[in-house]
Amino acid sequence: MITLLQRDFRVKGEFYFGSKGPEASEEKIMFKNHLPLTFAASLLLAAACITTARAQQNNNYLGIHMLYLSSLNDTSVDNLNGVLTASGAPNHIQVTCVPAFFSDGASASAAWGNLDKVAKAVIGSGRTLTLGIAMSFHTTSTDLQGGADIDHKVVYNAAITNLAEFYQRHLTTISSGSLKVVILPSLEDDLKNTNQFVALAKAIVAKLRTELTTLGVSGVDSVIVRRSGSNGTFSELKQNCGDIAGNTGLKVSCQWEVHLPPRIPPSSGTVWSNDGNFVYADIHGLTWGENKDSSTSHGQPTPLTAFTAEAAASSPVTMLWRPAFNLHMRHLTNCDSHHKNCTVNYDSPQDKTTHQIRNRFDDNSDKQGAFIGSQEVTVLRYFISHAPHH
Repeated sequence: MITLLQRDFRVKGEFYFGSKGPEASEEKIMFKNHLPLTFAASLLLAAACITTARAQQNNNYLGIHMLYLSSLNDTSVDNLNGVLTASGAPNHIQVTCVPAFFSDGASASAAWGNLDKVAKAVIGSGRTLTLGIAMSFHTTSTDLQGGADIDHKVVYNAAITNLAEFYQRHLTTISSGSLKVVILPSLEDDLKNTNQFVALAKAIVAKLRTELTTLGVSGVDSVIVRRSGSNGTFSELKQNCGDIAGNTGLKVSCQWEVHLPPRIPPSSGTVWSNDGNFVYADIHGLTWGENKDSSTSHGQPTPLTAFTAEAAASSPVTMLWRPAFNLHMRHLTNCDSHHKNCTVNYDSPQDKTTHQIRNRFDDNSDKQGAFIGSQEVTVLRYFISHAPHH
C-alpha cells in the first residue's frame, strides 16, 4: 500500500512519497511550494508515487545458485549464457558459485575459466552481472583451526590467490560497475557466531589486499562480503561489518544470504535461495515431465510457476537452485515405447558409487544430460522472463 505523507507543509513545503515513509525510502519526491495541494493534484502525485515505487522494486534482480559452475562443460556454459543474454533477460543477473568445485583433472586456476566466460557473455550483452564467489563450503568452527574446509580440503589461501587473479583479469568491468564481485568466505557456514565470521572474513580480505598488491592491481577500493550461514543475525553482521576491513584501507559492505526454509522468500536479508527445496517445472515445453517427487530435497517442493511469482514479489534477490546446477544426474522413468513422455528424476550424489559430485561427467547428449541442456534452458527462460526485475 502506498501512503501519501505531508510533513511541515506550511514551514518547509516538502512532501515525501514512499511505501514506508521518508526515512525508509531512497526515492524522495519533494515539492517546494507553499500552496495547498488540490485533490486532483494529490491524485496525480499519488500516481507518480506508485510509478516510483514500482520502478524501485524493479531495480531488484534475479539470480541462479549454481555451485558447480566450474565443472560445467562448454555445451552447458554456452547454453547458460544463451539464456542469460537472450532478449527479455534481466538487465541485471546474479550467479553464485564455488570455484573450488571443479572436475578432476582440471587445475584450480583453470576452474575459474567458466566464471570468465559467463562474465564476458553477460557484460558483453550490455547487462550487469553480480557474481557471488564462495571461498569454501560448509565451513565450521573446527575447520578454521586448519584453515581448510573439512569436506573438500579447500585451502583458503589458494582460493584467494585465484580470486585476486580474477580481479586482475576483470578490473575494467569491476571498476565500471558492470561486474560486481561478492565474496562469500564460505557457502552455508556453520560458524558459531558473528565474531567468528568477521574474523574469517577479515583474514580473507587482508589476504586479498596482499595478493592484489603483489599482482600490481590498483583501483580496487571496496569489496562486498556476504554471509551465508545459520548462526547469528544480519543486524549483528551490519554492526560489525566495519571491522572486516582491518587496516587494508578497503571499504567493506556486508550482505546476508538466507538458505532453505521457508518455502517462500523471506522479507529480510539481501539474498535468498531455495537451495534444497526442489522447484519442479510445471510448465509446457519441457523435454521431460517433472513432479514434486522428481528430486529428494529438504523442505517442501515448489511448483516453478508459484516460485517465480513469489520471486517477482520478493524483496531479497531470489536465487533459483536446481539439482542439475549441482551436477545431479538425471534418469528417466515411465517412458513410452518411443522413449518419449518420460518423467525425469534426479539422483542425489549419495546414490553414486563415487560419492563425488565433481567426478560427474558433463555429457553432451541431452539424454544423459549436458547439465544445462534443453530441460534447464526451458526452466531458466521461464524463470527470468516471468519474474523480471529489470
